[in-house]
Amino acid sequence: FPDSEGGVMGTLGRVQLASDDRVAYAIARLVEQGFSGRLLLSHGYCFKMQWTNWGGMGFGHLLQRFVPRLRRSGVKQEDIDRMLIQNVKELLTFYKTPKVEKQPEIGWLCDHCGKGQDKEKEAFTKFRFQYCSMKCLSAHGKKTNYWTDT
Repeated sequence: FPDSEGGVMGTLGRVQLASDDRVAYAIARLVEQGFSGRLLLSHGYCFKMQWTNWGGMGFGHLLQRFVPRLRRSGVKQEDIDRMLIQNVKELLTFYKTPKVEKQPEIGWLCDHCGKGQDKEKEAFTKFRFQYCSMKCLSAHGKKTNYWTDT
């Protein structure tokens, strides 16, 4: 996104990354304007040169180097904590997992309707078939012509 000095922050294609100082300055201005409750601080790596084993600053960069820059830019610790901890918690707890009711254990399937039946339920049987009801037994018989309904 464009910054106040006409540059671009972030990676869009082959755009040059903004320096940490410029990003810290922009975040400090946003915090001054009351946006700390809407910002999240995180990091990501898209180039091998950012990894520590390739000479980069690694995953510790955010906490070890960038947060001190924010403090030097005038951002208070309470705002830093909000962007690193509280806002992330709010984002991650927004979705509530629905309760899943325990499903009965299926013991057998009705040969006509295909519905799973509790293994405790006794089946209606005729020849080699199992049915959950007399209605299914009768309907299957009519459909397959195995027997006639009397």
